[in-house]
Amino acid sequence: MSVRVKIGNQEHDLAQADKHWITSQIRDQQSDNGSVCVQIIIEKGDVNLRLRSAGCPSTGGGARQANPNELRILDLWQQHGGKEGHLGGGEVVAFLSQLQRIL
Repeated sequence: MSVRVKIGNQEHDLAQADKHWITSQIRDQQSDNGSVCVQIIIEKGDVNLRLRSAGCPSTGGGARQANPNELRILDLWQQHGGKEGHLGGGEVVAFLSQLQRIL
């Protein structure tokens, strides 16, 4: 069971994904190609989600309905701009901080 953060091709467990790494990776992605692909992979307890920013290739959604804990996380992701075209390091760091309180 874990939470992982993937930005572009780089992936870290949540414990190693500090704010400096997150902002640096996002800045590098933006300067390389303008768009940023951030994925948050959550496999913990009754939560099994892969959140993707707007800059990630679409792979389709899951067929199952989200449970109440997953719905709270999906709402939080939306509040922090996870589905918007521009997702900055501050938004990702704030989301992860609040996510830890939910989990």
